[in-house]
Amino acid sequence: MKSNNRARKIALIGAYDRFNYGDLLFPMITSRIIAKRFPDVEVGVFALRQSDLSQYGAMPTRPIREMYDGSFLADGDTCIVNGGGVLGVDWVYIYANTLGAFANANLYRAERVFGQRRMDNWVRRYFGGRSCAPFVIEASDFNQRVKVLYNAVGGGAEVAALPEARRSAVLASLRNADFMSVRDDETMQLLSGMVPTVQAPDSAIMMSTCFAADDLPAGMPDKSPYLCFQANADFGRLHQDNIISVLEGAYEATGLPALLLPIGRYVGLDDQEFLADLSRRLRTPNRIFSDEASVLDIMGAIAHAGLFFGTSLHGQVTSQSFGVPHLGLGLKNPKLVSYLRSWARPASSRCVDPTQVAAAQEAIGSVLSAPKAELLEHRDRLIGLANENFGKMFAAAGLQ
Repeated sequence: MKSNNRARKIALIGAYDRFNYGDLLFPMITSRIIAKRFPDVEVGVFALRQSDLSQYGAMPTRPIREMYDGSFLADGDTCIVNGGGVLGVDWVYIYANTLGAFANANLYRAERVFGQRRMDNWVRRYFGGRSCAPFVIEASDFNQRVKVLYNAVGGGAEVAALPEARRSAVLASLRNADFMSVRDDETMQLLSGMVPTVQAPDSAIMMSTCFAADDLPAGMPDKSPYLCFQANADFGRLHQDNIISVLEGAYEATGLPALLLPIGRYVGLDDQEFLADLSRRLRTPNRIFSDEASVLDIMGAIAHAGLFFGTSLHGQVTSQSFGVPHLGLGLKNPKLVSYLRSWARPASSRCVDPTQVAAAQEAIGSVLSAPKAELLEHRDRLIGLANENFGKMFAAAGLQ
């Protein structure tokens, strides 16, 4: 039994063992909010495997095996599935994200040979996982009496696309959650009527309450205005010529040089590879940001931008948090499309089709025309809603 004088513990679980800016934000922000409200609560950060990305400003992780083995959590403690498009991913995918290109390719080659189900079970057992999916967790997975909460998660489109048996298993686990909040309307619609669910903005919207813009580095050494651009490699290469036309036209219209910002730096996104090639081909002034940039470097580059334009959902959320105009890129990214439809101001609520160059340039002009006061008012509303979500979640955990 849990001792009365033992400090409460909260395990935060997510994809925190790879360099993806958005995923690394979640434990940084949530742990700060917990420390401020409940200074006696101890927080542990867990991912598939042990990792240490602290050189990039991220929080080190403990392996998922230790979340279950009783070395951290005890009766009365809490597990929070914390952030990101976590609901529809499988064990093979999450493991593959942590590997280099060669090992990544070999893992998927093995999956094709042995089958998805067999490889998924192998990865789960190898890392000591217990749930049907890495981040679809329920209390019965633990030997201890632990409450399981979901904090503004996404992934509804991915769950809807799963084979029926796997989709049913995921939904059955989610029904047993002690608290469930989701970040977008698509995930809300998927769970509506099956799981008691709250909809709230992505919890990373709270970052400007944890990190002041004045303390963050700007993207340009001389602090001159710029357009911050990002795209993942697959999307960027497919649309490179159109993207060049859009960015060059934006420079001619606004005078803003492009800061090319790699946000996702793991195999499968590889922002830095595409942006390096884009920088060489652009005929207008541009600067490519370091692919060794820290989480706070990236945050600062967006916080001080005149506009963020890209495929990254958390590039958009960072912009919202610091009152920066933002515009999504690409029509086939369900988590980005659904999130902006749920929480963006009208001018930013629809993503840009890069093949429609003139319309894209017009959209850039439209979002740049927004008064700063309106952006900050919208930011404050989203932060208020995220605060309410945290309050409801902590109450569900029994924290007062």
